Amino acid sequence: MAWETVFEIMIGTLAGGVGGMVKVSTLGQGTYAPKIAEGSFTVDPLAYSVVVVLGDGTEQEHGWLQAEWHINGLRGSQYSAIEAYKTAHTTQLYIRTLKNDGKTWGNYLVNAIFPVKPNRGDPTAVEDGVVSDYTIRFIQALEQ
Repeated sequence: MAWETVFEIMIGTLAGGVGGMVKVSTLGQGTYAPKIAEGSFTVDPLAYSVVVVLGDGTEQEHGWLQAEWHINGLRGSQYSAIEAYKTAHTTQLYIRTLKNDGKTWGNYLVNAIFPVKPNRGDPTAVEDGVVSDYTIRFIQALEQ
């Protein structure tokens, strides 16, 4: 796959590498979850973890690159598919996400911090309990 032509977020395991990444929108497709809707995503572009105020009052960005993905309205199968990437509370993964400029995309090795407990709707519903306001934080991003 030509990565430069993929303009959406992707995720992959440490073992699978960049070549094993898949589009997040395609995870967990099923009867009640045909595809994660594009409007469900909010992607914070990569930014540095610290802003330092210098002696002359100007500011500079320092530290590791970090980003966040916010996904709203995951169905049960979609949630399970994303959670399958979580091997620990903090898991090393490969992702494709927006660069610091907010316009271009890049592939990164990151430490992903998953939510401890999702904000879940009715788990007995036919839709298998919608998970809302799901945020994954990515820290220590290294471009690949």
